[in-house]
Amino acid sequence: MDEGLAETGSEIDLPNWEDAIEGKKLMFDRSADNPGLQLADFAAFTIGRTQWLAAKQEKGKAVRSGDLHIMGISGRLNVFNLAKIVIDPEAFSREDYEDYLMRDRVRKGLPKEP
Repeated sequence: MDEGLAETGSEIDLPNWEDAIEGKKLMFDRSADNPGLQLADFAAFTIGRTQWLAAKQEKGKAVRSGDLHIMGISGRLNVFNLAKIVIDPEAFSREDYEDYLMRDRVRKGLPKEP
C-alpha cells in the first residue's frame, strides 16, 4: 500500500482475510520507491476519475478533452470485476451511470442499492 494511510515500513494485520490476501497484512511503502505502487496509483486514479465523470455528466454537455483522454486510458486497463461498456460521453448521463451500476449489482447478486 502507498504510505498515505500509514508510514513506510508499517504493517496492519487483516483478520479473516486469509483466503484473499497472502500473509493477511497490509505493508506500506513509498510509491516513489516502488514502481508497482505507482502503476496501481495511476490505475486507481483513472478508474476513479472515469467513474466520477460518469456520475457528474449531463446529456448533451461537452466533455473536456483531458477528461476524454482519461476515459480512453481507463478503457484500456485490464480491471478485474469491472465490466467494460462503450459510451458516447456526451450522450451519457448520471442517471444512465446509476442505472448501469444498479444492473451490475443485480448481475452480481447484490441488492440494487448499496
